[in-house]
Order: sequence, then structure tokens, then C-alpha cells
Amino acid sequence: MNALVFVSHYKIVLASNENGIIDPKAVSEKLGLSISTVKKYIKNLANEGLIIYKDGVFKLTNKGEALKKSLLKLRNKAEQGISPYLVTEPDTGVLIPLSIKNYEQLYVVIKYGLAPRNILEEHFRRGYLAKWIKEVLGDEYFAKLYSEGKIKTLDDLKNYIKNMIKLIK
Repeated sequence: MNALVFVSHYKIVLASNENGIIDPKAVSEKLGLSISTVKKYIKNLANEGLIIYKDGVFKLTNKGEALKKSLLKLRNKAEQGISPYLVTEPDTGVLIPLSIKNYEQLYVVIKYGLAPRNILEEHFRRGYLAKWIKEVLGDEYFAKLYSEGKIKTLDDLKNYIKNMIKLIK
């Protein structure tokens, strides 16, 4: 997620219809924003590669569709029971008494150091957290950003999660 595009901008992605089409007037009414604000947000999202203007309509790109799909999955997963992420000492496999079931819990664990930071960093470096986020939480958008090297550190992950939590609430 681009630092210049605020979380509120991404709500436009969720407001697209089932075909990925974004009607500025409908979005304006749905989100309580002026049409000029919606168009400004659309421009910022287009610069990020999430929206294109084609054949007279604004439409989500494949990247935009991936983000919307991830947000909807995360919203649904928050309501379901899922396999928790178990934190272990990477070299010995000794279980740290902590399990993580969603983005809110993962964010708190990282932000407040509820597990040793070096262990969390090692889990991130080895791809364990990324695999759990993709396979269990179903966040394909994260997986794409991670594989492209756009989320490189635990702090990048923390910031990404913070934004995603705001969007799925």
C-alpha cells in the first residue's frame, strides 16, 4: 500500500460493484463523499495501478480485484474460526505460549512485543508468517506484495496490517 494513498481511498475499491466497475456517483452516495473527492481518490488509486479508465468507465485492475478479494476474505475470516499461528523458537521448535488467530492479534503481538522481536523477525524472514497469512487468512494481496518485495520487514508487515484492519472494520 502506497504511503501517499490514505486508507480511506482504498474504501473505493470495496465500493466497486460485482464486475469491478466504480460509479463515482454511487460511491459518493455510499461513502458520504463528494463526487470530486471520489474522483481524486480514484486518480490516486489509478496511479497505484488499482483502477483504470477504459471504455468510459472506471474499473478495478487485476491488482485492484486482488485487493478487494483479500479484504472481503479477511472480513469473512474474522467471523470464522481459523487455524491459529503458533509462535515457536525457530531453531529448537519450542512453543512460545502464544497463538495468533487474526490480523488484530498479529498487529498487537508485533506492536507491543508480546513475542520476542528476533523470533518474529526470523519467522518473517523464513516466510512462515507470509505462508500463514496467505493460506490461512487468505490474503492474496499481501502475498503479491510480499513476493514483489514491497513488504520486506516486520515493520512493513505491521504497517500493512494496521491499514488492512482499518479497511475491514
